[in-house]
This record gives sequence, C-alpha cells and structure tokens, in this order.
Amino acid sequence: SHNAIIASPSNRPPNKYPAGNYFPAAASAVGFVNYNNSIGGDYHLRSSSPYKNAGSDGKDLGADMNALDAAIAGVR
Repeated sequence: SHNAIIASPSNRPPNKYPAGNYFPAAASAVGFVNYNNSIGGDYHLRSSSPYKNAGSDGKDLGADMNALDAAIAGVR
C-alpha cells in the first residue's frame, strides 16, 4: 500500500488494489516539480504535493529521487 497509481486502467479499478493506495487521475495531480510529459523531467515531489511525506515511513511516495539521482550521476 501507500502507492500512487496514476490513471488506474479501467480493467484494474481502485477497488482491486489493497487499501491505503492513492489514485490520481493524471500525472498533473501528483505534484511533480517538473513532469515534462515523462521525458527527462524532475520527478521530485513539490512541497504542496498530496503525496509528499505520505509513505508508510513518512517519506515521499515513490522512488527516493535524491538517492536515484546520486546513483546515476555521470552515467549515460
């Protein structure tokens, strides 16, 4: 649980997932810093995002973007 599933497909509606998940209708509702149509954007969450600090561990939902950025720095 504690996932944000963007635009859940009609064959997999929210009631098919465990409780505690979130279902934003579009990526624009997530509150990414700069989604950029999923082409090299900045996927950190804005401080105003409803998913900021919403994880079961009190961290942002999704990947730890700071750790990911550090792990791939300098890699092409």
